[in-house]
Amino acid sequence: PKPPTIRHYADCDVAQLNRSEADQASRSHNFDSGDDVTFHDAGKRLRHALGIRNLLVTRSADGLTLFTPDGGYVDVPPH
Repeated sequence: PKPPTIRHYADCDVAQLNRSEADQASRSHNFDSGDDVTFHDAGKRLRHALGIRNLLVTRSADGLTLFTPDGGYVDVPPH
């Protein structure tokens, strides 16, 4: 999904956005802040706001992060 249509995916199992798309979807600049705490908080809020079970955000050279329904997240380093 792209940011303008992401809200149509409510109740899906997983949606994948890159960091820039996540910023656009959340209407913030928290995903590009460079601060992991801010990034993780923004991801948790966006996943909840979109009403999706899992949100996968790709982070270029920083790997990816999966935000889960229990309010947690898993960082996966790049390979």
